[in-house]
Amino acid sequence: MARNDGLDALIGLGILGAMMDSAPVKGVDTDTAKRHFNEKYGRKTTPADGAKAAKELYDAYIEVGFNEVQAFALLELVLSIRK
Repeated sequence: MARNDGLDALIGLGILGAMMDSAPVKGVDTDTAKRHFNEKYGRKTTPADGAKAAKELYDAYIEVGFNEVQAFALLELVLSIRK
């Protein structure tokens, strides 16, 4: 059974949107691009949504074979990546 929890988690945590900020394309207004992305794919998220997405990502790491310490370290890395 295919799961796309990873993509949902990235969208829920705003990481996908943050990636759009990291390398703007020359000649493209990033605010317009972000607005278009959010209108098409974005959702209004609450802190509870972010926490739920983080827990799902942690559980996914455990499910594929990482131990608790490794899963937490990976989640911490994902959450700390900033522009």
